[in-house]
Amino acid sequence: MSLVDSYYQDLIRSTETITLLSALGSPLHHCGLEILEMIASYLSDAATCEIRQDTVNQLASMWYAHGWLAGGCFIGLIHVQEQPELLILPDDTIPPFQMNTLKEKTHRYQQMLESALSAITTAPAKGSPLAKGSDSIRTTVMSWLNLGKDHVRADELAAALACYCFGYGLLDAAIRSGFFCMIHSYHLFTTEP
Repeated sequence: MSLVDSYYQDLIRSTETITLLSALGSPLHHCGLEILEMIASYLSDAATCEIRQDTVNQLASMWYAHGWLAGGCFIGLIHVQEQPELLILPDDTIPPFQMNTLKEKTHRYQQMLESALSAITTAPAKGSPLAKGSDSIRTTVMSWLNLGKDHVRADELAAALACYCFGYGLLDAAIRSGFFCMIHSYHLFTTEP
């Protein structure tokens, strides 16, 4: 079994252990359900991309799903028994005919994540535990963005794309859960303004 297949199976196994932590029917329960829906959607996209032998988008979908999973866990909406490690691959694992796709997608996702971070503001009231959570999420996403940039400088584009997709998924989960308000560039997010 390849590393990519193993990672996909690890993500699937993690989703099978998800427990929703909020009271049935509560707004937070609905947020948890939406996070589950997004994780399932991106994993389904990954399976479709595998059939098409589109390795770059297959991996991006898995990394994005993993970001949503991590975001839901950090926020406290869901719990999993164990999260897999983020799969960081060397560029030589990407088929040579997809290297241009990898390069384009990596640079586009860097720009999109930078723009997304500049297009949000903290939603909860200052001083509240949720505002502190928002700050922590922003800091975490920034660290994934910066790690991705380090990989770009080292000419490790697959690793950079993993960082950008994971961070973006985490940010999207936080926005969907009400930790941030979008102030512009609404097309960058999966949540409606």
